[in-house]
Amino acid sequence: MTKNKSGIRSFFASVQLAIVLLSLIAFFALVGTLVPQRETAVAFAERISPALFSFLQKMQIFDLYHSVWFILLSGLLAVNLVICSLDRFPLAWRRFRMKHEPLNEDVFRDVPEENTFSARTDVAKAADAARFLLQSKYRSVERADGPDGVRLCAEKGRFALFGVYIVHVSILVLIAGAILGSVFGVEGYVHIPEGE
Repeated sequence: MTKNKSGIRSFFASVQLAIVLLSLIAFFALVGTLVPQRETAVAFAERISPALFSFLQKMQIFDLYHSVWFILLSGLLAVNLVICSLDRFPLAWRRFRMKHEPLNEDVFRDVPEENTFSARTDVAKAADAARFLLQSKYRSVERADGPDGVRLCAEKGRFALFGVYIVHVSILVLIAGAILGSVFGVEGYVHIPEGE
């Protein structure tokens, strides 16, 4: 039972499913744009065979955005986004909260000569000047004093980890609006004569 549940969850959390669903929704949105919808489909129906018209009508192509299967595709995409977000958010949160330590000296051993510089001052003053320069461009700068010298670690863009979740929430709001609009929405036409 647990293995099956894990399989279902991993299926709904897969990026491949999101790609397939987005591709299908984009394809059918294109079809819905090219094929006349609702009342305007009558003129289109006169130009095609009755069998094709009957098939397209059964597939709800003439009312595509209100069709059960289009709403189902949108709902599946919403489920996929929610499960993906819930699965990946804890890791993003841990990375956001993680304190970055300055790197050890071995990392800089193979740095080319042209990417280094020498300062004719003591280490403390050079480290303070470097920290001041880094703080003008980076959100946080950590300093570590050790027997091998001073190491600084600068970081920015930590909030970029949450950009994907903002996109997911935005898509979910759009999907919710589309589903609610197609299920509970009211459409009407008003003829307004010219000059009134």
